[in-house]
Amino acid sequence: MTHRQILAVLLTAILSPTFPAVAQRLTCEGDGYRKGLCLYQQRQYVEAQRILLSVVQANAEDPVTLRAKYFLARAEMKLKNWQSASQHLREIYSLSPLFYQEWSCDFLLGECRKKLGKD
Repeated sequence: MTHRQILAVLLTAILSPTFPAVAQRLTCEGDGYRKGLCLYQQRQYVEAQRILLSVVQANAEDPVTLRAKYFLARAEMKLKNWQSASQHLREIYSLSPLFYQEWSCDFLLGECRKKLGKD
């Protein structure tokens, strides 16, 4: 197959209305943060929440723990758990103000506060 034919096949698959359904069927392998992130990306927020919470509760002194807390907060927001998401975002600030700033957590916290009627 030529490069053009391969590209045409890929574009057809990506632009096909069934592509999201195919992507949803992909399984998230592994465990911990990677699995939680994969589930979040596939919009499986309840499962992502469960996995990411277990990573956070393990309280490992590992950079992925902070990222797990971030995506846990994002999953909580998707599930409309505004208070819980707010708490996770505030904890991120207390653990690493630099991460909080770089990952735009202030914006997310503001969105949670709006939904809670605090702004």
